[in-house]
Amino acid sequence: MLRVGRPHGLFGFGVADTHGHAVLTTASPGRFVHDAKLAIACALEADLAAPSVSAIRDTWHAENVIGYVHRQDKKHQSDLDPLREGTSLHALLGLHPDGVWIAERVRKLAPRLQRRDLLDQLGVDSLDEAVHLDTLADAAAGAACVATLEGRCAEVVRARLAAVHAALEHPAPAVAKALGVTDRAVRKLRLQAPEPAMVRAVRLQMGLRAALARTARVDFLDVNSDR
Repeated sequence: MLRVGRPHGLFGFGVADTHGHAVLTTASPGRFVHDAKLAIACALEADLAAPSVSAIRDTWHAENVIGYVHRQDKKHQSDLDPLREGTSLHALLGLHPDGVWIAERVRKLAPRLQRRDLLDQLGVDSLDEAVHLDTLADAAAGAACVATLEGRCAEVVRARLAAVHAALEHPAPAVAKALGVTDRAVRKLRLQAPEPAMVRAVRLQMGLRAALARTARVDFLDVNSDR
């Protein structure tokens, strides 16, 4: 969505179970729909039905629509995407640094939308950097928008480098075990310069996983409380 949406004015999206929503600043959404259909067919082996198009009336409407598309998974009670990776929230909150341009658009087109609004749509009270080796590999994959850290493609190499530097306070053998690589590979990566925004994104991704785990524990205790 980010890749095909950037040239077509995309500034928000959310995918639910069998459908999705995209928010655009264009008078010709057909080109975006065409490119999105091809991209989704390639990535998911799924086809798209003909879309419906509605006009955004004003700034207030734009702000509300962004929140609406971000909450699709909750709205339809599918709970297929607890991390909200199928939305523009990750790009807006620094969890996916390659999408920073979408945050610039939202600031311009929906200026009253606040960070606290986005956190509420994400389902957490706060989002802070953290380091947890048990989620390091998954967090790095999430920051780079790849399924795993297996392989040697450019995105994986970039994410693995950021992961190593996100966990500098931990011994190399522990980091190597968390990432499924050798101690030597970790020490070698520590000598290379990472992208600061990607390192921060990996730490935020770990923080997100920890925050959602805390929320899940609180909900569990609330439901089963004797009080």
